[in-house]
Amino acid sequence: MFEETCLPLMRGKGQAYAGPKDALGNFKREGERSGISKYTALRVYAHKHEDAIDAFCREEYTDTEPIHLRIADAINYLFILYAMYLEDVREGIHPLPTSGHRGADPPGAQEPSVPGAAGA
Repeated sequence: MFEETCLPLMRGKGQAYAGPKDALGNFKREGERSGISKYTALRVYAHKHEDAIDAFCREEYTDTEPIHLRIADAINYLFILYAMYLEDVREGIHPLPTSGHRGADPPGAQEPSVPGAAGA
């Protein structure tokens, strides 16, 4: 499902909305324009799809966009949120949890070590 529906949808819409340089650019720009965080901008956009899914669950969905695409969009927003978080972790904005949490660092949170580099 992800490779067949979500990924092509994300790639197509991502290029249209974010542009070629920064996949998260539209959320950052909207946050700056509106005086909100990029995370809040993402949530505002995601709510549109969540509202549609809620209407579907209540058997009140009348939108012309097929519900499976709304569901795929909602899934994609969670991947985008994760990418946004990891970007902030790498930039030192959000620290990684150090205690009371299971598991290791999230994949992609740490820069890969380069063989032969100092400290590698």
